[in-house]
Amino acid sequence: MAMTSPIASPAVSPIKREVLVDSYEDGYAVKRNNDTIAVELLYPPSDNEPDNGHPRYVTVDMERTHATDGLRIWYSVNRNGWVIEQAQIFEFDAKDQVCDPQWKEVSFINSWACERKEG
Repeated sequence: MAMTSPIASPAVSPIKREVLVDSYEDGYAVKRNNDTIAVELLYPPSDNEPDNGHPRYVTVDMERTHATDGLRIWYSVNRNGWVIEQAQIFEFDAKDQVCDPQWKEVSFINSWACERKEG
């Protein structure tokens, strides 16, 4: 019996726009527009500011036969740009209560780095 993929090819996919989560109280929104998932953090805490109940980080990962490390992204108000981090630890002892992946900065992107200059 042949199996068909539940994922339609881009050529025949209908336009898909939907709000997946819109939670102003919880401090984030997730939306889908065709092949893009958009995550918006609403007033996340600044660099050294205490937790205000809103998320500070977004993690991005994928499941596929090609192995890859996930990313953690957050906005640094002090540095005025996006910090991209990768985990350094992927295996934890069964007794480890914290399981800290020890995120390490691997890239920094200045805000407005690609702004088109007039003139």
